[in-house]
Amino acid sequence: MDDASTNAREPRTFVTSNADLLRTDGCIFKWHPITDENVEAYWAADEIAASPNGKLFATSSSEGSVRVWNFAYFTVIYQLSSESLVAELAFGSGSQHFYDLRDGCINAWESNSLTRFIETDEHISDSNSEDQSSTAISKFSEEWTAQFAAVTTFATAPGDNSYCVGYEDGTVTLFQRGEVKGVEFARFHNFLPVTHIRWSENGKYVAIADLAGDIKLKAVDQNVMQDTVISSLPSPQINLDNHNIENIVLSPDGKIIFISTGEKCFICSTKDGTLQSISELEDGSHRKWICHPTQPDVILGCGSLNMQAYDWKSLEKLCCYSYHEIHSKQVHESVTTDVSELDVTKLGQLSFSDKSHSPTVNKAFITQDGQHILLHTSTTTAINQAHKRFIIIPITELQAADDSTHLPPSLGYLQVPSEISGLVNVPIGILSGSRLAFLNHDLWFCTYYLEAASQSNISGAYHRFYFVPRDWVGRSSFECCELTRDRSLFWPKDDRIVLIDCDLDDPRLTSLF
Repeated sequence: MDDASTNAREPRTFVTSNADLLRTDGCIFKWHPITDENVEAYWAADEIAASPNGKLFATSSSEGSVRVWNFAYFTVIYQLSSESLVAELAFGSGSQHFYDLRDGCINAWESNSLTRFIETDEHISDSNSEDQSSTAISKFSEEWTAQFAAVTTFATAPGDNSYCVGYEDGTVTLFQRGEVKGVEFARFHNFLPVTHIRWSENGKYVAIADLAGDIKLKAVDQNVMQDTVISSLPSPQINLDNHNIENIVLSPDGKIIFISTGEKCFICSTKDGTLQSISELEDGSHRKWICHPTQPDVILGCGSLNMQAYDWKSLEKLCCYSYHEIHSKQVHESVTTDVSELDVTKLGQLSFSDKSHSPTVNKAFITQDGQHILLHTSTTTAINQAHKRFIIIPITELQAADDSTHLPPSLGYLQVPSEISGLVNVPIGILSGSRLAFLNHDLWFCTYYLEAASQSNISGAYHRFYFVPRDWVGRSSFECCELTRDRSLFWPKDDRIVLIDCDLDDPRLTSLF
């Protein structure tokens, strides 16, 4: 007897898989030790697990399939097919989902067939099930899960006409917008996930890095026939000292590459890969780096408490901007800031106790309207609870701070009513007309007019348009999804990028709150 599982509701009834005892090709049988009755099914099984409620059991075979059985009728109600071998099986506490271990990963599965079975089987007793024939055949649902290399990172080219997709097997593919097939752009031969893809602002250079810290530089050019020509450039000559790459940024003209590991940052030439500058970072792991929107020779390190400016070539620290709230006399009393919700003016004056970690910027980018810098931050408490916030800084504030003689320089951030900030799960940009775009906690794509913060009718400025299905959400979806200037949403799903278009100006859409 290779494997056996006891029915939780009938402790004296056993389900077992046996490769030699009864059949040379294997079978599954149910045996009652008191009455000596047994029911057989001619299906091979390598692993077996019973559900907590005793109504179901699951088996796996060497061909990669998982079958869920109705214990009473001894028939298959659900089958999941795959090419990957299953090492272990287990049911969840509610019996409506099960887990398998394959390819070194634990997978959770929840089928509508199992849910319907649990709901409709409430009135069927186990005593009646023993009268059924062992050869009873029932209709069952079947799904196929294919092996694929999931998307791990993604970046659109300037102009949004093409984009690069990085996968967990170390490959990078270049796609033209609207086309299904792409061309291989780069490949890392250590087969580790691609973690970074960054385009230069002129669209002529692309920097790519994988989990091992290998960096590839590519030059992209279109000839007179509109064919894309890809050429390789020398890799940066740096020593990471076994640290992970946190950020990669290309200068606007693509001639310089910035690389940070959290503790150090490097400046290298993209022409020959030579190291030009190196600098220590105090809190680099908590910052994201972007090009200065108006000064091409300056790079910005965006933190949750302040923003630092460095010279692109020498890495000389030029200044440090603190943050302050932009006050408005017209803001009604119920409005609170989405950034801190504290009774202080400057975020730089905040201190964090030992019970929480310093806030980390997860994402920083210049928004689609070209008028704001949006920071998405998170703070993890001692009990591993994550608190997400976002900061919206108008670029005019950066220009005013650069022109001001006041020291230290300070940047104002926009306030968002707490009724709106509480709805935000993932901020994904600001469109023309100062429309904040975000996904709420139910994965609805929503917008909010920032100018409405000074008005009393907040609900009239909030709109909901469409939702992203839950089964479209992967481990890189929130981090890598990207909203373009034409309001299209690029959404990573499994091994592909889904393009979602919606007319946000459709008059048939009404305000929802």
